[in-house]
Amino acid sequence: MKIECPLSFSDYKAALKLHSRLSLLRRINRIALFVSSLIIYSIFGYVVIKSAVNHEFASRISAGTWITFLSLSCLPLLHSWALRRQFRNIFPPSPTSRIAYFEFCDDLVISGIPGVSEGRYHWSSIVQFAQNEEITLVYVKKSRFLFVPTHAFSASQRIELDELIARHGVKR
Repeated sequence: MKIECPLSFSDYKAALKLHSRLSLLRRINRIALFVSSLIIYSIFGYVVIKSAVNHEFASRISAGTWITFLSLSCLPLLHSWALRRQFRNIFPPSPTSRIAYFEFCDDLVISGIPGVSEGRYHWSSIVQFAQNEEITLVYVKKSRFLFVPTHAFSASQRIELDELIARHGVKR
């Protein structure tokens, strides 16, 4: 079965989201990032409001403290920027190079981007498989995966892929 489909930034984000949900440690890290960002924004907001009301309080806060709060408040924005940068590094900006192909056959899985790269993976090297309504992940290592938008599969192709996964004993 051969599939050709364009890969978008939203597909990449959906793949990372599904990847982070598959492990308890990755879930905890994601929650910790959210909670720490919330705490940082809350403290920063408190300090700004307190400084606006009480000028004596504002004069006691050093410039280093302000710089620390501002730099910590930029971390979520930097994370978003880093994701976009990763996607641009994997897929160059031209629209034709974002079209990827995937071939699932009895012997191996082939994936590639024309003119950029191609990978061939035997079924024995496939570690895990995950799928939801948005994205399909095929893990070639514990933390390295191929992602295919689930909408790229027809109903018969999804059944065929499920049969291949079951036949080769890939962990779900």
